[in-house]
Amino acid sequence: MKTKKNKTLQLYNNAINSIKLGIEDYKLAKMNPNRIISSIRNIDAGILLLMKEELRRKSPKDIPELLLFDNIKLSYDKKTNKFSNVAGSKKTVTYDKINVYFKMLGEPLNKKARLALDNLHKERNNIEHHHPTLNDKSMESLIANSTIIISELLKNYLEEIPIQVLGETWSEMLQIKDLYDFEKKEIDNNLKKLLESGEITKFQFDLIKNGKCSECGAQLLNVNDNGMGEQIINCKACDEEYEMRDLISDYIEDNYSLSYRDIKHGEQDIVFECPECGEMTYIRGNDMNECLNCEHVAGRKCCPGCGEELELYEMGYLGNSEGLCSACAHIQEDYDE
Repeated sequence: MKTKKNKTLQLYNNAINSIKLGIEDYKLAKMNPNRIISSIRNIDAGILLLMKEELRRKSPKDIPELLLFDNIKLSYDKKTNKFSNVAGSKKTVTYDKINVYFKMLGEPLNKKARLALDNLHKERNNIEHHHPTLNDKSMESLIANSTIIISELLKNYLEEIPIQVLGETWSEMLQIKDLYDFEKKEIDNNLKKLLESGEITKFQFDLIKNGKCSECGAQLLNVNDNGMGEQIINCKACDEEYEMRDLISDYIEDNYSLSYRDIKHGEQDIVFECPECGEMTYIRGNDMNECLNCEHVAGRKCCPGCGEELELYEMGYLGNSEGLCSACAHIQEDYDE
């Protein structure tokens, strides 16, 4: 399929060629695994070039490549279609700045495409810096996600038809996505059965369903019987095994852990040991009051000794059968001795 020759469409043509090269690399990776890295690089680069092409087209005619550069103070008035605080910059836009500009123009990617894009871009950085194990199934996962993004950008932003501009490459990408979607649907159906039978909680269902393997990057985590009557979580792509507590801990680390800056600005930790299951998985904040591991909900109780509200850890205080706060419990212990 021929690409457009107009010089102003150089970004667009490069984007299409990068995506095609990415799929060629994927096919060659069956014989040479090193091609997997270049496959992800090319697909990711092609998608970012499509986004840059959209920014080029949205740049003002008198400054035709304005949005391809990182203008820190740039602002945009959608009603007048005018830009202000325009300052010359030689620094090209980064991944983060591209998304800032899309939002500024009132054109942010839809939630599904943005999530897929973030996952793809993170995986590119991951393979370049940490060299995880990638295989056919984990690549299928990434290509399936990239298909969502490319379709969104071509159809809804650049007003192009994917099959017309990518030709056979698009057909191949859809076939890969169909294979991935079939396996993903089988896994999701299994997880639904476990949820309905009460073997996993709703939070655990969502965590496994939306989680991805830290080893290979595939979003194909499933729950299976290990042959000894025990449920194990493993990745269908690389067979890496996980414990539920590890997945929950990683989730808490990503969503609720405090940085040094947070602590410095007075933020309070909201992660506690659950008085029911004993895991450090209880979230007690303004928006949540529940254990992510066992779904225990601790009510608010007062110490019968001093009247102060009990801290969460005090509800599970060893030997504290009278429901005292730790201070009163220590006094009681000393008295009993």
